[in-house]
Amino acid sequence: MWQIINNDERKIKCKIRSKQKISIKNNKGEKMTKAQLMTANAQLVKDCAELQVQLSDAKRTSNNEYIRKEFAKAFRWYKSSPYSSSDREPRTPSWSEIFTKVGKLLGHIDDENRLLNIETTLEHFNAQLQKLTKKE
Repeated sequence: MWQIINNDERKIKCKIRSKQKISIKNNKGEKMTKAQLMTANAQLVKDCAELQVQLSDAKRTSNNEYIRKEFAKAFRWYKSSPYSSSDREPRTPSWSEIFTKVGKLLGHIDDENRLLNIETTLEHFNAQLQKLTKKE
C-alpha cells in the first residue's frame, strides 16, 4: 500500500509492508535515510506551528473587527451613504474612538450620580428646615 504525504512542494511516498516494514521515498523516487526523515519531520512540525500561529492571528483579527463593529452598532456609528439610509452598514471604529465614547458615557453617569446626591442632600436640608420652622 502506498501513502502519499504532500506538504507544499515536498512529496514523500511511504510504502507500508506487513510486519511494520516501511520503505520511504522522496519525490525523486530515492529512498530516504533516517537523518533525511528527521529533517523532513522537523520541517513539517515547523510548518505546522507556523500555520497554527497564522490561524490564531487570523481569528484574533476577525474577532477584533467583529467586536469593534458591535460597538459601532451600539453607538449607531454607520458608514455614510448618499443613496440609501435603510441598509446602513456599521463602520469599523478605532479603539481610541470607542474608549473616548465609553469614557464620556461614564462621565455622564458620574454627573447623574452627583446630581442625585445633591438632590438628596437638598431634600434632607429642606426636611430639616421644615422641622425647624414648625418648632418656632
